[in-house]
Amino acid sequence: MLRVISKDHQYQYQYSLDQGREYITFMSSKGDLILSHRTGSYTGAYLGLYATGNGKSTKAFMDVDWVFYQGFPRS
Repeated sequence: MLRVISKDHQYQYQYSLDQGREYITFMSSKGDLILSHRTGSYTGAYLGLYATGNGKSTKAFMDVDWVFYQGFPRS
């Protein structure tokens, strides 16, 4: 399982190998990393799933059964 947590102007990227009982953070980034600004107007944050072989041919794949989004009010 993969989840992204947005908190305190920072994103935490986490995965779980035990159906979500325990999550391991593998990366974090500043909260404005995925914000989109076009012609001076704010269009919001966009997040999508993407798999890559880093420029190399591969038979590996990513299989996504479902995606769940849960929003929280900002404090």
